[in-house]
Amino acid sequence: MATQKKTGNLKELYKKLVIEHARKPQNFGCMELHSDSSKGVNPLCGDKIKIYILQEKGHISKISFEGVGCAISIASASLLTETLKNQSVAQAKKYAKNFIMIMNSNHESSENKKKFNNRDLETLMAVKDFPTRIKCATLCWQTFLSAIEGKDIVVTTE
Repeated sequence: MATQKKTGNLKELYKKLVIEHARKPQNFGCMELHSDSSKGVNPLCGDKIKIYILQEKGHISKISFEGVGCAISIASASLLTETLKNQSVAQAKKYAKNFIMIMNSNHESSENKKKFNNRDLETLMAVKDFPTRIKCATLCWQTFLSAIEGKDIVVTTE
């Protein structure tokens, strides 16, 4: 019974978080002054995202995104910008790679989730209950890595 209540609370937090960030995404819009950018698409869902990054002295001083997509895609991009802003480039890359790895892994590990020390990201990971939507949640993180690594490609989930 306690497990059901905990799972129910997580699902409610997940719904609230996704709706909140999808309706009022943080750091949304084109950044004219940026050092890096990349585009990403998820043909299955129709998500299209562009990430803008301004790096200064090895840190991400500004980050934004623009695009269209499902609520999960937009919420994930909003959370990405909040999480990675003011991080060192090395730490931001580590966050992104860990998030993608956890989302694509078949087993649940509270140890891996604790690496984030970010309740919102941990809550967003509930999308794993909907395997077809994992690509929606990870698209912006893959696009971020492409931008920060200077790859001139369009990231695709397919």
